[in-house]
Amino acid sequence: MKLGVTYNLYDGIELLEHSINSIKSNVDYINVVYQIVSNYGYEMSASEIKIVTDKLYSIPNIDSIILYHPSLDKPPVFNELMKRNRGLDDLKCKGLTHYMLMDVDELYDQNKFSKVCKDIEDNDYENTYCHINDYYCTSEYLLEKDNSFVVNFINKLSYDSSVEHFSLCNYITDSTRRPKIKDFSKSKKYSRLDIEMDHMSFVRSNIKDKFKNNTVLGNVTFIGDIMNDFDFDSYNNKLIPEKFILPNILERSIYRLEIDEYKIKF
Repeated sequence: MKLGVTYNLYDGIELLEHSINSIKSNVDYINVVYQIVSNYGYEMSASEIKIVTDKLYSIPNIDSIILYHPSLDKPPVFNELMKRNRGLDDLKCKGLTHYMLMDVDELYDQNKFSKVCKDIEDNDYENTYCHINDYYCTSEYLLEKDNSFVVNFINKLSYDSSVEHFSLCNYITDSTRRPKIKDFSKSKKYSRLDIEMDHMSFVRSNIKDKFKNNTVLGNVTFIGDIMNDFDFDSYNNKLIPEKFILPNILERSIYRLEIDEYKIKF
């Protein structure tokens, strides 16, 4: 297996190096596709752009950095798909056999990642999936697990590989990561014992930036409502509630882990 990874970046640059370090021993090529204007039209300031670009060009093991300009007359999902496919197109000309679509806040257990890579190669799986752990505020706090939703994991790479919003899929997963599947018999969903994606979904140095580009949240009006209701002071002071609630989207209990494997805190 020769594995390439394409990262999707708007916010969360502070997490990227953690993510790369968790997978780099099994990866042959990494690109980062970033944007300085969100899919909803929020523009980074000059100082924010400098922070992002300075950090990007200082992180080891990144082979290519690509700037994406969203089409603001298109829905956020369209831009997310175009951005992921832009990174995927770059991987196609690098002599790779497999690919992953990742966000900068996603991490994996290195030993399990290595074992699963070998299993994928040995069994010639074309598309794979795994379960997700979502974290809140720091890597010490885990949201109640949701076994209904999985993430697309490692896929075979070919000249016509792409992700499409309406691609058929056997599982509930991110609609901007659904590959065209040619043979469902060669798909595999791994158990939580095999591997999990550790998603620092609500771990940020500036959580407001998380909401400014999130395609799951739907539209700019709804994002404005969430940002008005969210208790940023409690979040910034690490005051952890019993439940994390996003109205009409998410309501899950929060648990403190006995062992904080990643020690990520801002």
